[in-house]
Amino acid sequence: MLVTVYITSHNREVYLKQAIESVLNQTYKPIEVIVVDDASTQFDIYEFAEENQFPEQVKFYRTNVQSGANVCRNLALKLASGEYITGLDDDDYFHPQRIEIMLKAITNSQHSAISTLSSYSPPSGQNLKTKFKTLVKNFIIPNRKVSLCDMKVANYLSNQILTKTENLRSINGFDDKAPSLQDYETWYRLLKEHGSAIKLGRVLYHYTFSPDSTTIRSGRKLEGHKYFIKKHKDDFNHADFKNFNISMEYKQHGRVRFKTLMQNLTKTNYKRVIYLLLFKSKF
Repeated sequence: MLVTVYITSHNREVYLKQAIESVLNQTYKPIEVIVVDDASTQFDIYEFAEENQFPEQVKFYRTNVQSGANVCRNLALKLASGEYITGLDDDDYFHPQRIEIMLKAITNSQHSAISTLSSYSPPSGQNLKTKFKTLVKNFIIPNRKVSLCDMKVANYLSNQILTKTENLRSINGFDDKAPSLQDYETWYRLLKEHGSAIKLGRVLYHYTFSPDSTTIRSGRKLEGHKYFIKKHKDDFNHADFKNFNISMEYKQHGRVRFKTLMQNLTKTNYKRVIYLLLFKSKF
């Protein structure tokens, strides 16, 4: 059963090799890798491919002009040959068993998609605070179903999922007009169309902190939330909007006031409120 892994990239040559190698080192082997370079100016993607002599299963493409991550993802989706598909950001990397574990879990279930916990460092390199945060995350979503109602609280599926390629194609892939939170918006439509997903309480995806990532994420996420709620507002009730009040403040300031958390506490978001109180609140 072939799995397609798409990697979109822009001017991150130093991280891209690590990302590709983490896919090639998977314990599950029937994999194709589609790398779409978004018109990088600091290096040539085809020279990069030739220098590193990647195997034929790694295929490289380049846009003529910088078009954004979603345009690149949709190109990869169009070219994908795998029955299942998942993504990897060019500055992140996979746990060696990520695809094997996810594929086994999703094929033994009736869920439309699957995701896992993520971490900024592998378990062997975690400090006490990071370990504690992982434990709290596992309490919030320990190997459990993620419904459309959950996705109205927050993006509990994180930035990458595994799903059938035909599922992603059936919702027309990613919205290239979304200014940010493109993954969140896409997973929301996927669950709305194809039903619940499952989240594994294991860290199988690792972030690499890069200097530009924080600026990009903090600068556009608020705009992305506004776009999301405008597009899907007919799906939301009063309690759902309370959840978004928390998200909007968090994305705008990087912290959430204790007062805001208490004013917007509901029976559907209390676990998330606990996490934010512990790690992201201010009094």
